[in-house]
Amino acid sequence: MRFRFHALFDRLQNVLLISFTLIAVVTFIVGIWTTSVIVNNYTERAENERVARDMNLAVAFYERSLIQIRGAAARLAGEPALAQQIEAIQESDQATQDSLGDLMIGELKTIYPAGTHFILIMDGEGNLVLAYGIPNQRLQRLPTTGNWRAFPLLADVLSGGRSRAATEVIDASLLAEIGLAEQASIPLKDTPKANPQPFDRREGSAGLAQVACAPVLNADQEIAGAVLAGLRAHPDRGTDRPGTAANRGRSGPVAERVRQPHGELGRRHA
Repeated sequence: MRFRFHALFDRLQNVLLISFTLIAVVTFIVGIWTTSVIVNNYTERAENERVARDMNLAVAFYERSLIQIRGAAARLAGEPALAQQIEAIQESDQATQDSLGDLMIGELKTIYPAGTHFILIMDGEGNLVLAYGIPNQRLQRLPTTGNWRAFPLLADVLSGGRSRAATEVIDASLLAEIGLAEQASIPLKDTPKANPQPFDRREGSAGLAQVACAPVLNADQEIAGAVLAGLRAHPDRGTDRPGTAANRGRSGPVAERVRQPHGELGRRHA
């Protein structure tokens, strides 16, 4: 009888021990899982909020910059005698060139913070007439030997007569005409996740810039030219953007984020 009692007691003790062990293990596992879920949810929410704040800040800076260059282009294009000044400069009138140059310098100085901005004045055919910019942190006159009619945004303004502003891709050949091709060069860094194909066919041969363009009207309200103001991407350091094997690891003007007509940053503004 006593033996049976001890055997029953031992079995009960083993059952209780196993039960308490299982309860402890299950509680521990559930506790870890619950804590992990709570921490992950909190981390994800905090990260999303941080990304949202950063994106809002980036959009605010983008819009502010676009407003400034759009205002500079509109003010210069609105000068009453600008159409006549364009003709005078093409006839080598130095006094008119100096006077208009002072206006362009004044507009560049109003843009804050100062960056790699530039302002171009073209005639009705897209020929460069006068250009000023801030390459290498120095405000100076830029070369004006070329025609920008091939630049889509300028072509739209000259044909439609309406102001435009957007983030645009500018071909290296156009940047070379105002001496900014080398300044827009960004060293490319080879990365393990580099795409085998470029995001845009112009990668490695174009520059990214915020651009605003306004038409210049003569006394008969006909298009006599255009004013184009821009802020090119600043090559402070190399970028580990996608690239092909051909351009990966070398330098060249870049178009990392090309114009996206339906995107937030690619939307053109009237």
